[in-house]
This record gives sequence, C-alpha cells and structure tokens, in this order.
Amino acid sequence: MIVIVEPQCRGFSHEEFNAAFLYGYSLAYPAEEVFFFAEKNHINSVKDVLLSSQLSVKQFQFKELIIPETISNSNPLVIFQYFKLLKTILEFCIRNNCNKITFLSIYTYNLIPLKYLLNFKYSNSFKIHIVLHGTLEFIKRKNFTFPPQIIKRLTYYLNRKLGIKTKLLSRAPVNSFLYEKLFKFTLSLKGNYNITYFVMREDSLSKIYNYLPEDWIYFKAIDLPYIYRKNNNRKINRSDQLTFATFGKGNTNELRRVVDYFAQGNGNKNNCKLVIIGGEVLNEYDDFEQIEYPIKNLRFSRLEFEKILINVDYFIFLYEEDSYELTTSGAFFDAIANCIPMVFLKNHCFDHYYENYNFGYNCKNISGMLLTLDKVIENHQQNYKGLTTEISRMQNDTSISHNYSKLHFNN
Repeated sequence: MIVIVEPQCRGFSHEEFNAAFLYGYSLAYPAEEVFFFAEKNHINSVKDVLLSSQLSVKQFQFKELIIPETISNSNPLVIFQYFKLLKTILEFCIRNNCNKITFLSIYTYNLIPLKYLLNFKYSNSFKIHIVLHGTLEFIKRKNFTFPPQIIKRLTYYLNRKLGIKTKLLSRAPVNSFLYEKLFKFTLSLKGNYNITYFVMREDSLSKIYNYLPEDWIYFKAIDLPYIYRKNNNRKINRSDQLTFATFGKGNTNELRRVVDYFAQGNGNKNNCKLVIIGGEVLNEYDDFEQIEYPIKNLRFSRLEFEKILINVDYFIFLYEEDSYELTTSGAFFDAIANCIPMVFLKNHCFDHYYENYNFGYNCKNISGMLLTLDKVIENHQQNYKGLTTEISRMQNDTSISHNYSKLHFNN
C-alpha cells in the first residue's frame, strides 16, 4: 500500500500534476493499492484528469480530508490543526501496515508537525516523499528589507502620491510572512533521514546545494509530472490570424511594452491579436481590437484557462530571469502539454529545457523580445511545424510514463 496526501490544494489547483503523480506511483508499484487523501473538490478534479486521460482509477482509493482554510495558512496556530490531521494519516498507515507515504505539497506549518511526529512518535516507521513547489524559492530570498531599500520604496510611493512620473519600482522578492522566513530553517530541522524531497528539474539540485549544502543529499529530481493527452482540443492553423497569449499579473513594465507592440497594429501585426489572461491592469487598451481581456480577474479556473488555450498559437512568458531558479513553472508545462510554442524572456526554468528542445524563442530582454516577435510573425508558416514537433519530443521525454521509476522509495 502507498498513501499519497495533498495537505493544501483545493479544487483544480495542481490537479494536472497531482493526477500525474498518482499515475506515476501506480506505474512504479502496479501491484500496490494507492490511497489518495485530499480535499473533496480536489479529489474530483484529479479524478476528472485521470478519466479524461482514459486511465483507470481502480487502483486508487480516494479519502476525503478536511484541510485548514487557505486564509488560516499564514497563522502559526494552524500548526496544531496540521498536527491533528497528520497524526490521523500516520495512524491510518500504522493500522494498515503501510510504510510508504508521499506529500504532494508542503510548507513550514505542516512540515514542522510532520517532523515532530516522525522524530518522537513514529521514528523509522515510514519512508517519506515530499514534493516541493513554489515554497522552495523561499530558501534563497532575504528575510529582511534593509534601510536603503526602505528609503527607495518610500521615495517611490511619495512620488506617486505627488503625481510625479516615475518608473515602476523593481525589487527582489523578500520573505514577508513568518512561514516564509522559517522555511529554510524548517527544511534543516532534524528528521530528514527518512525523507526524500522532490524538486521538479534536474539542474535545481546543484543550485539547492548552494543554499542547503548539509541537507542536499536528501533531494532528488524529476521533471514536473504531466499526463500528456494526444488528442487535445486545441485548434491549430484555424485562420490567417495569429493569437498570442500572456498573463496580466506581474512584470507590468514588460507587459505594457508587449501590449503597445500589438496595439499599434502595423504591417503584419494587423493579422495578430494578444489575449491577456487575468489581471486588472491596462484597461486603457480595451478600445484596441488587437487586444482581448477574456478574464479580468487575478484568479481564474482551469476551465477558463483551457478554453483560452484552445485558440492560442504562441504563449508569451515575461518571468524575471531569477524566478524559478529552484522550482518549475506549471504554466510552462501547461503550454508544453497543449503543444503551444513560446516566446520567453531568459529564465532558469525555460533555459534548462531550451538546451535540448527548440520549443520557441529565447529573448535576453524585452527589447529583444519585441524584435523577435516581428520574426515570429514573419516566419510563422515556415517554423511552426518544427516547433510543435520539438514540443512533442519534449512531451515524450518528460512524460511520467517514462520517468515513473524515479518515484521508487529507497530500500
């Protein structure tokens, strides 16, 4: 028996990746029953992915969990809720003679009680896998803002209040909440001997050594699991108009320049449009026919997102260069899964895969991206098939069907 737990995600959040993890463990241990503990709506979302991929769910037993409300996750007192939840799961494993457990997400306030229980109540009883997503980026960030940065931010906000035009303030992310500040410390707490932490890219391992040299040996890499469906509904080459898509949240300076590029509508750009997904910015561009805002909210559902992707020819990613140094973008793998070529700014995650797969166009900066977009539009007919062929090759190589052996528990 294997027990897999999703202690945080609700509904459609991470459902593609979690379904792929379940499928991967079922391939790694075909003779074992897999119990999946998760929030009710998340279970339904994971089931939908498995069924739409035409995969049997007979090997899986689904158990509903009542997990802490998202709003309470920043409160240290949530540790006590997680202590009770984790104890219930570990007791279930003891009763059923199960020593293999995977947690599909983790952060400070559930890792602390887990390590406590593993150390003081269930010592050497289990082999644990823990999947690390965005929380891993906390270990590289500074925990405090220093005086020069405070002065810079104060000046920026004063200028805005006085109506003085100023460039948008760019600053490195800093850990704000206590659970962010303590995550690196929590990873180093006693109790890692029976834990394997999974990161979602091979090159992340060497980078993690720079931040956690003593605990690096407990980390292992696997490509972000995804079940690639051969017959997706995306419409390729359905008209002469090219559709580009990007996210409306974050990197506002770069986004404005990309929007300006399409809004001008000169030359080849008359046959193009830009779809902005999410965000509540740049409303002044509503009057331009080349710009569309199908979703003007910071949050949107998987169904809303996939309806847009059906009609997208290229995805534009504006992530900063240092983002996703240790983790992997889920949206990047969504684009790969839908066979959508990309135009992207230089970034750790994208660059790693671009070394082996020509899935789009790598740009050093936003000025270079705007020049590249001209070439993308001009050479679309000649290059598009080659790009999608490369994406299909990447799908094959990174598929959980070819990488499930990495999910074996250490003997």
